[in-house]
Amino acid sequence: MLNPEINRCYSFDEIKSEYGLHRSYAFRNSRNEITAFVLNKEMNPSIADYLSNTELNILVAKGKYQSEANVKRLLTNREYPVFIKEGTNEWRYIGVYWCAEKITNRLAIAPHLKGVEVQLAEIVCVLRFSRVSNAMKSGLKLAS
Repeated sequence: MLNPEINRCYSFDEIKSEYGLHRSYAFRNSRNEITAFVLNKEMNPSIADYLSNTELNILVAKGKYQSEANVKRLLTNREYPVFIKEGTNEWRYIGVYWCAEKITNRLAIAPHLKGVEVQLAEIVCVLRFSRVSNAMKSGLKLAS
């Protein structure tokens, strides 16, 4: 079992073997449950300063796996490991985050598009995550 270390980079295959089958913005297991998030800095400006931010606002664009029905399967009030893309086949583990909220209201999504070259019509939702404190992580199993 992969027990990721903060700030260590992992390959796509390492993450896939531990967390699931499909990747778009997230890995899913065979039951189509989201098990981990993999993020790109260009699409998610809030992760650029992840060391000092305790919250991440993740834009979920429309796509093959990012339908509204799939996003509804995402559980709020649940912890997820988060990896950010650093380079080709290089994903940095930044910790465990609590999915606090799914923002689907178009007016509430609009402010999150600042600095991103994407249209509002292309976004399914914004996911608001909060970093899990070290005290909460003790004994946490990262994979579903």
